[in-house]
Amino acid sequence: MRKKYVGITDELSLINGKVYEILDVSRGWYRIVDESGEDYLYPPQFFVDEEEDGYVDSTPSDYIRGHIVGEITDIEVVE
Repeated sequence: MRKKYVGITDELSLINGKVYEILDVSRGWYRIVDESGEDYLYPPQFFVDEEEDGYVDSTPSDYIRGHIVGEITDIEVVE
């Protein structure tokens, strides 16, 4: 599956308007190889179908700080 990123460009992570290949969906988030060359999970709110237009005036890290921090309760620590 391919989706277009519609957030603020960050040259080290994602570029606005660029289409990325979704490698996997984990707990509803998209695993994508970003501009760093590494794969990370990103919230789906920042992506639309390839042919759609859209824009989110935020970055995924802003979204995470504003919505996710403190809400994660089922993390399993593996040693």
